[in-house]
Amino acid sequence: MNFSRLLAGRYLNPARSHVSAITLISLIGVMLGVAVLIVVLSVHAGFERDVKKLLLGFAPHVEVQEINGFVGDWEGLREQLNEIEGVTGSYALIQDIVLVDAPGYRKPVAFRAIDTEDKGQIEALENLLDQEGYPGSRADIGMDEYTVISRQLAKDLFLNVGDTIEVYASRNFDVVKDAFERTSVEPLKVRLADELTRLRGMTTERTGAGEVPLAELQQYYQAIESLIQQEAREAEVVAINQALMALGSVDRNEAGDAYPVPDEVWKTVDDSLAAIENLDTEAADAASLKNLQEIVLPKKLKVWGVYGDSQRTPGPQMFIPLPIGQELTGLVEGVQAVAVRLEDPYHAMGAARRIEDTLGMEYVTATWMDRHVAQFSVLRTERVMLTLSLSLIGLISTFSIMAVMYTFAIQKKQEIGVMKALGATGSQISWVFVWQGLVVGFFGGIGGVGLALLIIWQRLSIQKFLAKLGFDPFDSDFQGFSELPAKILPGFMVGVALAAWFLCGLAALLPAIKAARNDAARSLRNL
Repeated sequence: MNFSRLLAGRYLNPARSHVSAITLISLIGVMLGVAVLIVVLSVHAGFERDVKKLLLGFAPHVEVQEINGFVGDWEGLREQLNEIEGVTGSYALIQDIVLVDAPGYRKPVAFRAIDTEDKGQIEALENLLDQEGYPGSRADIGMDEYTVISRQLAKDLFLNVGDTIEVYASRNFDVVKDAFERTSVEPLKVRLADELTRLRGMTTERTGAGEVPLAELQQYYQAIESLIQQEAREAEVVAINQALMALGSVDRNEAGDAYPVPDEVWKTVDDSLAAIENLDTEAADAASLKNLQEIVLPKKLKVWGVYGDSQRTPGPQMFIPLPIGQELTGLVEGVQAVAVRLEDPYHAMGAARRIEDTLGMEYVTATWMDRHVAQFSVLRTERVMLTLSLSLIGLISTFSIMAVMYTFAIQKKQEIGVMKALGATGSQISWVFVWQGLVVGFFGGIGGVGLALLIIWQRLSIQKFLAKLGFDPFDSDFQGFSELPAKILPGFMVGVALAAWFLCGLAALLPAIKAARNDAARSLRNL
């Protein structure tokens, strides 16, 4: 074995042959392959770490809501949640879409309403503020008409701290659409003229009749109720409801087989039907559209701060106070969900199960991992693809070492014959080549790890240098980070170095077997 190591060291001396020089080049190739793989995946790990940190800055760790998608007594639910193990706090959650109107620009925007009395939420928002790009940004929006917007929204609408924007609630557009659709249909007095005449005739016949048989009055009630199922104007719907309320106020007689309907009820029903027949359609439409002015009035909000998000990790485009969020969504007495913050957000799945077990079947939960599963899937796919593609560099270096060893075995064929003639065994000859591969793999792996650590340490300087040349491979606007992140993975580095060492030894194994099987006599004939 000592003989094999000694001879392998002599053969690796670049001054002895051009083959050894090529081996040295292969060693540099292994070193570069190891370094590139470690640097790229360390940067990706740092990026993934910072993405999760950013998401956890504004995303609820667990969302809890009732099955119907609405939480009425959210304050009571908060008290229950705060008593569950692992929960550090909870707060009301409302999020929806609004139309933002800035000077010269309009854009649909996703907002999140936060409980500004919760110090934890305000502190988390303060940590996300982009003070470098938007000095003076603040998170203490209180209950006033202030908002904290995302960096991407500020750039898209050319907004800055102190600007004023107007927001329109998305539910307003449903109301407007419904109102205009109602004004475009034919009035009931035209479409159902015969039915209205028949119903009014029945009121005339029954006035003063006293009791009405149970089945007959129920049939009459259903006939009027069917009118409201038609597309009708607001004034027509009001008149129909008045008639139904009048009929619904009548109780059965003691026998339970008839209704004693007073004449005043019949008069109310007849007046309601007459109002539909005599409706001034143009005046009713004008009044309906006039009422929209109060519904569609925008909410003016002042930009109080800008927080840092990115195109890669988009968050809520606006944070607004909870009362304003309730006003925009119409949830005056409740919220959409209650958000929970945990001691350890990476154990959110277990916490969600504990919450569901505590609250029962009426509530459902969703973790921050569930909400951002697409983003994490992209990160995982990127990591796998980067690992596979960059590993090819190491494999190419391995094959180059194998080629060099084959060339070396052919070049040293006569020397191998002499060694065999002098008593060297096939095992000793094989180990000469294997030791060369292991030495190349060892120093290539160690050198690659050292080079990778140097590049990671100087990554910011390298990034600035490339930026001066007009090439920035890490666009902060897209990624959301002004500095190139990195995360040292000791276990991964050791694994890559060991893999390089093993592959280089494996690459030398086949040439070693070939050299060991050379026939000494045939090799010596060429001397």
